[in-house]
Amino acid sequence: MKKLSVAAVLFGVIAVMISVLLLSGLFSAPRQETVPELPSVCPRTLDITTIASDILIEQGDSFRVEYRLSGKERVGRLAFSDDAFVFSAAGKLFGIPSFKESYVKVTVPESFVFSSVSLKTVSGKISLTGRSVVSFDEGRFETIAGDCLLNETAFRNAAVETVSGRIEANPQVSESCTLKTVSGAVDICLKEKVSVEAESYGSVSVYGNDFGNRAVIRLSDSPVIAAESVSGRITVRTANDESPSRDSRQP
Repeated sequence: MKKLSVAAVLFGVIAVMISVLLLSGLFSAPRQETVPELPSVCPRTLDITTIASDILIEQGDSFRVEYRLSGKERVGRLAFSDDAFVFSAAGKLFGIPSFKESYVKVTVPESFVFSSVSLKTVSGKISLTGRSVVSFDEGRFETIAGDCLLNETAFRNAAVETVSGRIEANPQVSESCTLKTVSGAVDICLKEKVSVEAESYGSVSVYGNDFGNRAVIRLSDSPVIAAESVSGRITVRTANDESPSRDSRQP
């Protein structure tokens, strides 16, 4: 009996210690940090990679970078010049989760146009928002489980890929936009119609019409949006959901 009691006490002590460690990981998070001594001019190239933290691009009065990483991450690489800004988080894919918000937030001046934007994350969210349009020439956005939200963006070419995340965009496309998911839904809202190539074993809806699993709509001298998913629903629409003419549909 005495041996059993000692073992029970030891087990209880160990259980309490593990609980304290877990709770400290769940409810504590690094404080917000601001990257100091950034160039006064916003760099033309932006390259950010995280594991679990969100990547947020917002508009403001000047170029600024703030971050608060998840408990799984630490700063792996931070480099910047007048031409480029690179931020890469390093750490473990699996670890103690945190209920605290974690992010890398970049504030850029209104009307600034990036030459290249590359944002990649495993489970974080990618979000581009602004008081006006966030603009870039070339863009690449990748997640595995995180959503990708490109709100009020303007670009020449962009590629968006995710496994299970949702893609939402309100883009102004001058050449092409490619969107790929495995199970995530794709929802594109345009100011005006462009050519569309969309395919999914889920369903495809373009400009208010259901096309089953595949739609090809070609308009002359038009940018092209190409959307592809295995099982996610693809929706391409304008603000008023006008229907395309039958002449523009191709099997």
